[in-house]
Amino acid sequence: MIVHLTRDHPPRINGGLSTAVGGLVRALRDAGVRQRVVSFDAWRPRKKKGAGPPRRDETDGIPVLRIEGPHHLDEARAFIEAPDLIHVHDGFLDELAERVDAPSILTVHVAQGELRRLRQLPEPTRSERAQLAAAERAVAVTIPSEGVRDALPVSLHGKTTVLPLGVHDHARARHAAALPRPEPRVLYAGRFADIKGTAELFDIIEATHQRVPAARFTVAGGLVDNPKSEAKWRRQLDARLSPNARAATDVTGWLDPHALAEAYGSARVLVVPSRYETFGLSAIEAMLHGVSVVATDTPGLCAVLDEGIVASADAIPEALVPILSDPILAARRGRAAAAHVRERHLWPKHVHDYVALYRHVIDG
Repeated sequence: MIVHLTRDHPPRINGGLSTAVGGLVRALRDAGVRQRVVSFDAWRPRKKKGAGPPRRDETDGIPVLRIEGPHHLDEARAFIEAPDLIHVHDGFLDELAERVDAPSILTVHVAQGELRRLRQLPEPTRSERAQLAAAERAVAVTIPSEGVRDALPVSLHGKTTVLPLGVHDHARARHAAALPRPEPRVLYAGRFADIKGTAELFDIIEATHQRVPAARFTVAGGLVDNPKSEAKWRRQLDARLSPNARAATDVTGWLDPHALAEAYGSARVLVVPSRYETFGLSAIEAMLHGVSVVATDTPGLCAVLDEGIVASADAIPEALVPILSDPILAARRGRAAAAHVRERHLWPKHVHDYVALYRHVIDG
């Protein structure tokens, strides 16, 4: 049995980690792998007590235990029973894996050291230290794209394996991919953060609106667990956009999968202005729905995109002009994007590599 230690497991979704691990667990289920999930929801490492016991539920037929602090770790250990392998998806969560007599592997969903370097912080963050400790203890470390290896210490390179993420095809995506896109609409979908290029996104909206006045923009995302910070980003958006550009921009907040599929169905193009990504999960999800993508040159995005990569966020507005000005070009690129994802990035194409790694670690 495989036990996943993750955060905010679906149907609770709070960013790319929720989507990535939820998709993997579902793919492994379809491949016949026995699993359990411990989901650290609203986790606080120093929390002393909570409102009650952990919650148990099932997602896609997989037992899930939802815990919120260290006072729940003993119950989580009992829930795990006797696993063959623990798959850790966040270094902070390795505290539970250390209490269980089973080998562990770590997936680097976020390259914490690279984030620190981009933010020009002088000392390793708590998240980076936790990730490195979990990686050193793990039998194997998986990374979603080859470029992430360079963001890790050389001492870890020998135990890293590239295992890409994927998406699941579904009827909503196929329906969205067939829809016409008469309106020149640009979509952003994701968290608000400096590393995600949120400030650059606001400048992109302004510059694109100046070039294509008919363009419309949807900003779908925010910070589900930090409403104060989300409000600050929203105030910054209002301050940086001209009245005309602001009037052309819909800020929807975080969308559930059904509402996000509708947003994909009305967008011609997704912008991904991130300063760094380990994998372009939001990009391939949009492409599955027939949306073309314009994104910055980062390792994860380069790993999944055949076209649409630009040198920096400053180059995005100019790259958007032909897509927004030519609906025929937009439709062609959208169809090509959907075909590309269905050919290369669906979960059934990747899940067997995860199963092979699990077997290798378990068999010793």
